[in-house]
Amino acid sequence: MHPVTSTNVLEAGYEPATRIMRIHFRGGGIYDYFNVDPRLFQQILFPYPWRRVGQQVKAHPYQRLT
Repeated sequence: MHPVTSTNVLEAGYEPATRIMRIHFRGGGIYDYFNVDPRLFQQILFPYPWRRVGQQVKAHPYQRLT
């Protein structure tokens, strides 16, 4: 997991073999997003990513972990 400068996202991680991106939100929720392109994950690591790519991330199937 990598820390993210954001008002919404606390940290994010990515597993290239499975193309699963995990996002830990500041509100406490942790979500896995499936079939995520590695370029989208790279954009999540830039400051304040949710404003730019949140809609793209939410278009992926996901599962809430906590």
